[in-house]
Amino acid sequence: GETVLAIRHFTALIDHAPEFAEGYNGRATAYFQMGRYGLSLEDIRMTLQLNPQHFSAMSGLALILEELGQPEDALAAWREVEKLNPSREGLKDAIARLEKQVEGEALSLMDGLVDAGYAVYALDLRGYGETPRDGTGWLTPSRAAEDVAAVLGLDRPQQTPCLV
Repeated sequence: GETVLAIRHFTALIDHAPEFAEGYNGRATAYFQMGRYGLSLEDIRMTLQLNPQHFSAMSGLALILEELGQPEDALAAWREVEKLNPSREGLKDAIARLEKQVEGEALSLMDGLVDAGYAVYALDLRGYGETPRDGTGWLTPSRAAEDVAAVLGLDRPQQTPCLV
């Protein structure tokens, strides 16, 4: 809907003013929102060619590179952003997270959830003690979630935790 319309408007702007970096950057952002990373990267390239100091385009590049599983390149892009706009929100966290990955210290799912601000608890729910099992002798995900809910004192189904 609106993202497609935004792409049309930015394309018209680019056609009218091809030397205006912000037109490419706006369209790159719209493509990114649609998950069209190749098209977004092409527009980011044009934005940075026209304005090498465009920290928003460089931030977009870093996000896409990280999304594409290229932590070394993403880290390099975030470091360029740091030179251009050191107070950018989330910059220090992104650099720290990528430094861990690049240095070989893989993040666990729990680390990622903690970094995102979630309270994370690890429980072993493989059927020890009096935990009921299904016919195969293993816990089902719903039974494990019910057990966690019971331990945490949650009494409403919508409060049942999501287990990973």
